Amino acid sequence: MRRPRSVETVSLKTLLVMLLFLKVSKEVLGCTDCKFTKEISTSEIIISGASECTVSSSAVLQNTPNGNGLNVSGLVPGRSYNLTLNCSTKCCIQFTTGPDVIRNLSVTHVTTETVSLNWTEPEGMSSFYRVEWDDSTVPVNKTTNETSVVITGLTAGVQYVFRVVAVAADNQTAGDSVSETQYTKPDVISNLSVTHVTTETVSLSWTAPQGNSSFYRVEWGESTVSMSKTTNETSVVITGLTAGAQYVFRVVAVAADNQTAGDSVSKTQYTRPEKVVKNPESCLPTPPSRRGLA
Repeated sequence: MRRPRSVETVSLKTLLVMLLFLKVSKEVLGCTDCKFTKEISTSEIIISGASECTVSSSAVLQNTPNGNGLNVSGLVPGRSYNLTLNCSTKCCIQFTTGPDVIRNLSVTHVTTETVSLNWTEPEGMSSFYRVEWDDSTVPVNKTTNETSVVITGLTAGVQYVFRVVAVAADNQTAGDSVSETQYTKPDVISNLSVTHVTTETVSLSWTAPQGNSSFYRVEWGESTVSMSKTTNETSVVITGLTAGAQYVFRVVAVAADNQTAGDSVSKTQYTRPEKVVKNPESCLPTPPSRRGLA
């Protein structure tokens, strides 16, 4: 009895698919991992010992023999590649080029506990960015998909080195980092008080702020003239003032870079007026009355 034609047709299709699958599998299995030494950069791979090989890839590549090796250039930074090398045997290389460096890294805002960073994305391709910094010798990092980040939980008045690096889509191939050094703002001083006042001087005292600071800047003004002096102590004597004049004194903590300053605390104080001096003429005896002499 003859089998239905439809059954024969299905069986033939199935056989063809199986043969095609076996053929493709054989080709894939025949492409072993290349044992050559490889150096991978952002736009090039140097394959040592492969000068007699040819490269096939769906990407447009430039292949140049280099001594006993082969240079494959014109690659896109941060992109994954599958290269087939046709040598005495066929082998495959799977790799990802390193992303290019980010550009224009800058600090946009600083507080006592935070530093805000901004940058421009690199040339080529990248998946995300890793931001690294050291906190009391302990490395810390966070990742972001944006070209800006706010680092929190920092210590006031401390120097940090921030490093930003682009990472490729394989989540592990990273480019070179770009760094920026920044101090956080010192915290505000506390308990500012006037301890002594004369006609020409005002003595101030305060408590050191939390966190770190290098020195203190004391500012005051008289009319339209602004004056300042620095000290490493938590007290200062301001001299050369005008008797009976009002002054506003401001004290601010400054970090070790000599420019990053915290918020100021102010105190208003009058100097003591000068003593009242009697007119010497008022001390002369009263002349006798003419009427009494007559």
